Amino acid sequence: MQEYRDYLAAHARPERAQTDLQHGPREVSLRSHDGGTVSVDLTVTPIFLQRPRFLGLLHDISLRKQSEQELWRMASVDPLTNIPNRRQFDTFFHREWLRTRRGGLPLTLLVLDVDHFKSYNDSLGHQAGDRCLQQVAAEMNAHAKRSTDMAARYGG
Repeated sequence: MQEYRDYLAAHARPERAQTDLQHGPREVSLRSHDGGTVSVDLTVTPIFLQRPRFLGLLHDISLRKQSEQELWRMASVDPLTNIPNRRQFDTFFHREWLRTRRGGLPLTLLVLDVDHFKSYNDSLGHQAGDRCLQQVAAEMNAHAKRSTDMAARYGG
């Protein structure tokens, strides 16, 4: 608390308030009483009366953050196989390509094609085909252990 008082004493002159201490909302995570986290927009505004003070406003944005995460998931994860989709893979691959070029490191790309899948799907039905794709995806994903590994569904 003393560091805030020192900061205010050094900077809390009304003529500098508009430039030095202008604060907008910032997203922060707070720990709730039950040990979880709550996402909030925090706005802190200095108030200069006889003694400088701060006015803090918190706005719970947890629902908005959950919606954003769900939208990201819908845009990035294949709903059938529950692994990253083409869009997510393209972003990941571009980042990895740049990283390996910068560091002079090797890059490995493995592309799998399920042989005769169309005839399998047509003869045994779409539910069997879906289960097959889910099993292949789960197996690939089980072996993608490093942060630089990704199993993704590129085709459809």
